[in-house]
Order: sequence, then structure tokens, then C-alpha cells
Amino acid sequence: NEQITDLLEPSFSNLQMHEDPKKGVFVENLSEVEVKNVEDVIQLLLQGAANRRVAATDMNQESNRSHSVFTCIIESQWERNS
Repeated sequence: NEQITDLLEPSFSNLQMHEDPKKGVFVENLSEVEVKNVEDVIQLLLQGAANRRVAATDMNQESNRSHSVFTCIIESQWERNS
């Protein structure tokens, strides 16, 4: 039972995965957050990690039966007088 959930907005669940020739594999309707510095990125990683679901299995009491993907898109602009 695969279920894709946005870890930054856990109420967004049952999201759909798609493949596009230009974008590659992606999940539709995930949160996108603009960050300004490393601290912003770390805060988002911690928030996502806190929203992950873990469950016990017969073999392991703290088995992690979920996977996380963190995607970072870096954009830059040149300023004219710099």
C-alpha cells in the first residue's frame, strides 16, 4: 500500500507520482517553499522528518517502512551592477 504524503503539509496525502520527459519523475501538488539560507533548509528538513510515519514490524520494533525524498531546486540571478 503505497501512499505519497507531503511531509511539509501532511494533510496532503494520496498524491500522484508522474513522469515527464523534461521534469523527470515528480509528485504532483507537493509544497514548494522558497528559502534564503541554510538555516531555512535545515528547518524544513526537521519539519519533514517530524511528520514521517514509522511503524513496528514483526522483525523490528522501530522499523521505518517509509522513504523520504528531498528535492532542492537552485535558481540564481545576476544583478546588473555587481
